[in-house]
Amino acid sequence: MLKFIPAFLFLFSSCFTQSHAQSWTSASSYDGDSRHHPITFSGIGYGFVIAGQSNLGEYLEDVLLK
Repeated sequence: MLKFIPAFLFLFSSCFTQSHAQSWTSASSYDGDSRHHPITFSGIGYGFVIAGQSNLGEYLEDVLLK
């Protein structure tokens, strides 16, 4: 019986907490070549897409800034 008390308290308390989701703003679409496994990250208000592999299996060495 004592095993279930912490789980019950967690579930009970999670019903009354507010969710704080991030707000997103839509940006322009990505218009570059399709690629597999690129390195992606964002910072300073920009999105970066680095390298990856093309549809033909060629390794890409470019950097795209959006």
